[in-house]
Amino acid sequence: MIERIIVDIGASPEQVFKFLVEYDKHYTEVSQDHIERVVKIVNPDLEHPDVSFYFRQISPISGKEQKVRGKVTRVAVNKYIGTEFLFPTSLFLSSVEEILEPSRKGCILTTNMRFTFIARLARNARRKVVEHIRGELEEMRDMLERDQQAGRESPQPI
Repeated sequence: MIERIIVDIGASPEQVFKFLVEYDKHYTEVSQDHIERVVKIVNPDLEHPDVSFYFRQISPISGKEQKVRGKVTRVAVNKYIGTEFLFPTSLFLSSVEEILEPSRKGCILTTNMRFTFIARLARNARRKVVEHIRGELEEMRDMLERDQQAGRESPQPI
């Protein structure tokens, strides 16, 4: 089952991509539930990256601290980032993909979340996860747009 969130952001796809790639730098700003994020890059090859991540946050489902591990599966610069989650998160949410497309405003960011059969049965829990991720994406949009309005130098394209 795929849940989709679409956010129109007043920043270029290059700026949004850079923000996502450097998400660990903004992790605690994006959500008050975020505690820590660590990224380990072994091989930054875009087609077959060896990039893993680990983060701690307050679970949107239980309200308790949780640890989540995952890996980046594929990257297309300024267009796409694919990630997979590892056990036990993968029992509920198997993967997330971020698709970036230019828009009149700047960038349309489409987030596709692939939930498992277990998540289909736990509708309320799935709804809480989707709401949490939507909140993160909206805060990211607000941060990028505040930077644009303030005239701060935007991140340079990668």
